Amino acid sequence: MNLRDRLEQIESLKKKVQQISNNRNQKNTFSKKSNNKSSVSEIVPGNTIETPHGNCFYAERIITPDTSFGENSLSDIQRYFTPGLHLWLPQFNRRGEEFKLEEMLFFDTETTGLAGGSGTYIFLLGLGFFRGEEFHIRQYFMSDYHEEEALLWGVNQLFGQGFKILVTYNGKSYDFPLLQTRYIMTRQPFHLNTSHHLDLLFPTRRLWKRRLQDCTLQNIEKEVLKIRRNGDIPGYLIPQVYFRYLLDKDARPLKPVFAHNQQDIISLVLLATRIGQVLEDPLEMVKSALDLCSIGKIFEGHRDFQYSSKCYEEALKCDLSDEEAVETLRLCAFAYKKQLKWDKAEAAWRDIISLSRDFSPYPYEELAKYYEHQKKDYGQAESIVEEALHRLNRENISGSVKTEWRKDLDHRLARIKRKKQREGFSCSEG
Repeated sequence: MNLRDRLEQIESLKKKVQQISNNRNQKNTFSKKSNNKSSVSEIVPGNTIETPHGNCFYAERIITPDTSFGENSLSDIQRYFTPGLHLWLPQFNRRGEEFKLEEMLFFDTETTGLAGGSGTYIFLLGLGFFRGEEFHIRQYFMSDYHEEEALLWGVNQLFGQGFKILVTYNGKSYDFPLLQTRYIMTRQPFHLNTSHHLDLLFPTRRLWKRRLQDCTLQNIEKEVLKIRRNGDIPGYLIPQVYFRYLLDKDARPLKPVFAHNQQDIISLVLLATRIGQVLEDPLEMVKSALDLCSIGKIFEGHRDFQYSSKCYEEALKCDLSDEEAVETLRLCAFAYKKQLKWDKAEAAWRDIISLSRDFSPYPYEELAKYYEHQKKDYGQAESIVEEALHRLNRENISGSVKTEWRKDLDHRLARIKRKKQREGFSCSEG
């Protein structure tokens, strides 16, 4: 979506919000009267707890195993929750620890702004956790600024219940630092002692960005989890709804905000499960060529070149454009090279040359190095570099790039010729 489309969409949403506001004002001419307002406890079920800093309200939902979300139910999540996430928390591999659902705390916030810093408040803090076969969601709400200390104290009581893994989406950059800031500003201790923070934004980008580009949680829900949000409020409008609540104390417009936050937490559970499934058995779970390339890069980063090359091989069986095939062959050749599978690497480099519409010295250089250092066939290495130089001279490439490439190829060719000459001299002496 380009900038113009985004601006038009924002303008359309503003008009819709204004229309909703106008309709509400027309239907309820006495909206300013307190007897026509709804409190938070009236729009969402929950409890009020007493704290040393005053009362704190939290909404609570308990999700049973048979509840469905898109293509998954809670029972599926518990059945198929896999150890593939170990790739993102390598400390577990070193310690031989296992994931336990009961030790994971899913965390999301709604705030008074997106800038962060000491002037941004968390007015709704959602936490999800497993207890037996059930999944609990608690949403702690701050009905006014003076209730912040009570909210943070109440949340601390849950934080101290032995969770080891904090699961967020972009939480490392935003939610978690902001939460730490709020505890510092209120001079309260921070009881969340999780050993690890699993920010799902990073594995999500590594897995699906090649194919999807847009890795917002809402788009991942639609494209990966097959979840559709009906009547969801856009995140950028949420602070405005809260500020309006602070003025009129009518909690009815907050109901979709609670629903939005609740769905975010549920999606964290679904997404963590899907990532674990995909990484445990990619060749079975994944059918997209671009996703297979992304998974191959992940295993390549863990130096599992054998499995990464299998992912690339499966990707090459799919319907790829020439450009995509060239990039996949390049990845595959690198994995073959690391495994010393020179015949396969050579075939991949030659395929790159035949498929490439634009000149690149890469496959020629790799082939030349292969024949020079592995095969000791200096004549063949010389022919490959000369072919590269011949093609380079015919290509319409910017001057500085062309000059740099020619310089490198000429240097390689001169070295190969010297080796070839020395080899010929040695043979003649023999």
